[in-house]
Amino acid sequence: MLLAAPLLAHHKDGDIMEGFDRTPFCSAKMVHDVYRIGAGPAVLLLHELPGLMPEDITLARRLSCLYTVYLPLLFGKPGDGHSFLRDSVSRVFLRTPCWGSEFNCAAASNIGGIVPWMAALALHISAQSHGRGLAVIGNCLTGSIPLALMADDAVRPQLRCAVLSQPALPLGAWPFGKPLTQAGKVALGLTSDQLRKAANAGVPTLAFRFVDDPVVPKERMEALTALFPKDSRKFEFYPVYPDLSCRHWTGATPTHHHAVLTAGNCEDSGSNGQRAYQRLLDFLAANLV
Repeated sequence: MLLAAPLLAHHKDGDIMEGFDRTPFCSAKMVHDVYRIGAGPAVLLLHELPGLMPEDITLARRLSCLYTVYLPLLFGKPGDGHSFLRDSVSRVFLRTPCWGSEFNCAAASNIGGIVPWMAALALHISAQSHGRGLAVIGNCLTGSIPLALMADDAVRPQLRCAVLSQPALPLGAWPFGKPLTQAGKVALGLTSDQLRKAANAGVPTLAFRFVDDPVVPKERMEALTALFPKDSRKFEFYPVYPDLSCRHWTGATPTHHHAVLTAGNCEDSGSNGQRAYQRLLDFLAANLV
């Protein structure tokens, strides 16, 4: 068994990407920087809705002890974890490009143009790994993208495993993103054909969600589980119970949880958060190493 290490490492201001290599990757008429760190089998780690938060970067560092981690910067700046902006009259806006061409955060069956870009990146990474394939980990905003890659005819043979952590799309009502309709609660931002292909892909898949997550409805995870055959050994849903007495890196005790592997992960030994992280390590080891 691989032992879980403390989640957060602290770095000097302006030095948060120390040790990473940065390379722009261009495809599907868009370009994003991709940061790389570590050595070993390839892991494509996708950051979440606020942006490339310090916790995402630290997760990449932790995994880089065993893997080559690829961390695309989809928007914002590295280390920026602020989701909201206020205008001159104190109206609050989501600062991420949630309703543009790359991400369509409200659509029940279309994540956006970022999917073909991500598929091209996955194929590029697989080519660099000399046929060993790769794992992909999605979080929040990107939580359903591994399913889209599993459904892609070119990418599917390269995927050794996939992780879906708190898949948040489609988002719904302000401020917590709770979908207002039953259809929104069970949607995953993909077409029925994509979902069918993903479920039949045979790619080992692990999904996480805090049981009290206010952003990701429990109905969505039930629908995700129902996609896969009941006797399938290729899919596992791992519900995570909150560590209410645990203080996180902010020093505060949260009243609810969302980000299982990053901001919501409890560092205390023996905590539910650490058990979830350990399950991730074991899953990657079983399918990549």
